[in-house]
Amino acid sequence: LEIIKQKSEELTGCFPMAKVHYALKANPGVPVVELLRDLGSSFDIASIFELNRVLDTGVPPDRVSYGNTIKKAAHIKYAFEKGIRLFATDSKADLQSIADNAPGSKIFVRILVEGGETAEWPLSRKFGCHGISFHVGSQQKDIAVWDAALSKVKYMFDWMKLEEDIELKMINMGGGFPANYISEVNPINVYAEEIRRYLHDDYGDNLPEIIL
Repeated sequence: LEIIKQKSEELTGCFPMAKVHYALKANPGVPVVELLRDLGSSFDIASIFELNRVLDTGVPPDRVSYGNTIKKAAHIKYAFEKGIRLFATDSKADLQSIADNAPGSKIFVRILVEGGETAEWPLSRKFGCHGISFHVGSQQKDIAVWDAALSKVKYMFDWMKLEEDIELKMINMGGGFPANYISEVNPINVYAEEIRRYLHDDYGDNLPEIIL
C-alpha cells in the first residue's frame, strides 16, 4: 500500500492538471480502493462487479468512469442508475446503446493510434461526443508515440469544431507509462515533461480536461 501511495502521488505530481483514474482491473482489493479513495483518486471500471466494488467502498459516482468499450445495454442502464455519467465507446452500436440507456452522459471515443490498441471514429452530430481517448500501449518507452497520438487528437478537435460545430472538452490519455521490469526505463517525470509541452504547444494555457 505504501508503494501504491507513492506511485499515485508521483503520477499526480507529474500531471497536476489531470484527473487520475485508477483502473480497477489492476487490483480490486478493498484496501487498495480505500487508500486511493482517500487520496482523491478517480476510478475506471470495466464491469458491474468493479462498479459495485468502488461504490460499496464509498467512492462517489462522479469519480468513476465506465472505460470498457464492450458492455451490455443492461449494464449501461445499471451504471447510469447508480450515477455514472462518463462512458467510453469505440463503435456506433455501443454509442447508440449509451444514448438509449444513459441519456445525457459524457462520452469519450477511443481512437486508434500508432503503437496503441483498437477503435474507430464514430463521431457525429447525431450522438454528440465529449472527448477523445487513446492508449499508446503498455510499457511504451517511445515518447514520439505520445506526440503522434496527441497530434491526431488535436486534428480531431479541430475537425469536429469545423465540420460538426462540436467542441470537444476532454482527452483521456490512458496509461502506458513504462515501469522498471527487466530493463531500466526513464523516470515518469521525463515523459511527463514532454507530454505537458506537447499539450501546451497544441492548446496553449486553455487545456481541455485531461484524464490519465
